[in-house]
Amino acid sequence: MFERRKAAKLEAARSAQVVEELRRRVAQLPDADGVISISAFQECFQSMIDQHVDVSGVPDVLRALRLGLAQGGCFMQMDTTLLLKTDEAAVFEAQADLLKEVTDREFRGGSRGVSVPVGHGVRVRAGAVRGHMVAIGTHWATADTGRLTVTDQRVVYHGGRKTLEFLFTKLATLNVYTDAIDLGVTNRQSTSSFRTGDPELLAGIIHGAFERRDSEVTLIRSAFA
Repeated sequence: MFERRKAAKLEAARSAQVVEELRRRVAQLPDADGVISISAFQECFQSMIDQHVDVSGVPDVLRALRLGLAQGGCFMQMDTTLLLKTDEAAVFEAQADLLKEVTDREFRGGSRGVSVPVGHGVRVRAGAVRGHMVAIGTHWATADTGRLTVTDQRVVYHGGRKTLEFLFTKLATLNVYTDAIDLGVTNRQSTSSFRTGDPELLAGIIHGAFERRDSEVTLIRSAFA
């Protein structure tokens, strides 16, 4: 029993050391523009196979690889529930909440009138209440829940209530926040806001695909895509 526990601890320590070495290696892969080349990715991926590393259990490494590849126009192909067009490929998909801005209001006013005695020490107040609603601020609320799918041609939000399409040929704005992104297209007056788990990664994938909208992207089919 003691020997098995000791062996398990040694294996856990070895695995942790391998993962840390992998993190350092992946951090050195991007060039000055943040691009990870296919050759550098393939070499790193083969190393992971040789050392029996399951990268799906190291999400920060997978994130760095996705982001670096996307900057060079390479994407890990993904399965999606979105119905794709002919010759269209999904390159990323994420859970997202469609947001709406709600105005907070409060009633401000007062009342006036007269107090009339009706007998036996009882008085009745007659009057009126006058006032108006005042906007005191705004907050964001969830309007729908669904998924954002990025393809090599567009971004599509498909939720339980709404479907919104953002063609790259019409995409005008992409804003990134700590927990959300904004997308704006030229054929709609207002932007659409989405709360998502990793806005920076999502925006990086969108930007990489948008930059290659007039050329063919490279799709990588890997075991952890």
